[in-house]
Amino acid sequence: MSRKVLENDPKLYEKIETLASYGLSKKQIALSLGVSPSTLRAKSRDRQELNDAIDRGKASGLKCSGAALLREVENGDIPAIKWYEQTRHKMAPPEKADIEALRAEILELKAANALPAKTVEEITNDVLAKLDRNNE
Repeated sequence: MSRKVLENDPKLYEKIETLASYGLSKKQIALSLGVSPSTLRAKSRDRQELNDAIDRGKASGLKCSGAALLREVENGDIPAIKWYEQTRHKMAPPEKADIEALRAEILELKAANALPAKTVEEITNDVLAKLDRNNE
């Protein structure tokens, strides 16, 4: 059986970027391409374009999932709020009453069409400030 070669091809880099955006590891990317993980490792030492494609794909996947998460937070989804606060800000789990209050506030802002006027950063800062005040 002959070995499959990773050609220096822009279409290949696009495919690698897409696979990385799905959250696949380098080993999974290699297997998806039909090459051994050692071949992908060896080629990644020689070709910065290959590493750049993986990095762009990972960033794209995080951007997409982050945007989806923020949409859920803005809609007042309690599990999304909890996850966001616990992982993105490395905070202790908020109390249920705090989450309910935040949910109500976010829905109130949405109903008043106030969300589009605020950036995600401003909303996040407001939420964090409120949690800080509640924990004092």
